[in-house]
Amino acid sequence: MQIGQIQNYVWLTILLIALFIAVLLELFFAFTEKENLRKGFKVFPLLFLTIVGIYMAPNHPLLYIASFLGFLGDLLIIFEKKKVFFYIGGVSFFVGHILYLILMLTVNGISYSWYHYLIAGICLIALVIVFKIALKKQFNLLQSICAALYFGILFLLLVNSIVISIKYSVPSMLLITLGYVLFIISDTILVIKDFIKEFKRDDFYVMSTYLFAQISIMIGFLMVITN
Repeated sequence: MQIGQIQNYVWLTILLIALFIAVLLELFFAFTEKENLRKGFKVFPLLFLTIVGIYMAPNHPLLYIASFLGFLGDLLIIFEKKKVFFYIGGVSFFVGHILYLILMLTVNGISYSWYHYLIAGICLIALVIVFKIALKKQFNLLQSICAALYFGILFLLLVNSIVISIKYSVPSMLLITLGYVLFIISDTILVIKDFIKEFKRDDFYVMSTYLFAQISIMIGFLMVITN
């Protein structure tokens, strides 16, 4: 093994250890409900995960830009009491998921027919109606549309990852499927926490599902890209 390869493995090991420690600390502070410390460490897991993406797949900028937008969303949502930062953070996450979708389709050579877009549009309208009915006291029409768009992209990525893993025999896509299942759970808890009712250790449930979702998605894409 050459010295350069040894150095690469050393740096990767350091990054993974830093990621592990950051996740552990964030979840510990979330579980013990030490809010200031939790917010202080919140951005580090996605920061280190983004660096891992850059290190492992430097020729796939969509991957690490999408991860960086997750980091940016985490940073903005620290100031969630100012709703404008919460919404800008949501937009950052949304654009990141769009990039993940583009990456998912391009690396697997997938293209859609017109009727797929029609079905997606109908499902999106149905989601708006669901949000408007289920959360009519919490969301106005614009908020219902924004929520439907956001959850719509999550469900679209979830469905695509399942179809690609089965139809095109890409088993590593199942890690991305797991990631988006966890993402949907995390954001559902976040909606309940922020718009309906807070509950004990709610941030721990949000962050534990969210962080493992991001890690699972990153590992899944890296496996698809490097195979």
